[in-house]
Amino acid sequence: PAPIPPAPGDVQARPAPVTAPVRRPPAPQPPEPAPDPAVRRARWRALDGPPARLRRDGQVHPPGEVDPGLWVVEADFGEGYVAAGEVVLTADAEATVVCRPWLRLCEVAP
Repeated sequence: PAPIPPAPGDVQARPAPVTAPVRRPPAPQPPEPAPDPAVRRARWRALDGPPARLRRDGQVHPPGEVDPGLWVVEADFGEGYVAAGEVVLTADAEATVVCRPWLRLCEVAP
């Protein structure tokens, strides 16, 4: 059936038009800064023995490059990682960390 036209004199109210908000693309993010070549790093490796890692300020690092300074060495002597010593790593140098299970101790090799 066809719609019934309004009677003469009837005024149909039309809803006010709704304006949708303009969507703008998100602003581009600035690129990640390139590593500063002037930042000096230390390098460490673990000699044969239990797995070892370094911890400082909530950061945990496996053997490799880290910031120089004082680090806690954690080693897994069979019951999970435990603090096993402290080492000071020097910028632009490599250190070898040795862990001695019978002493439950890790240190930089001489």
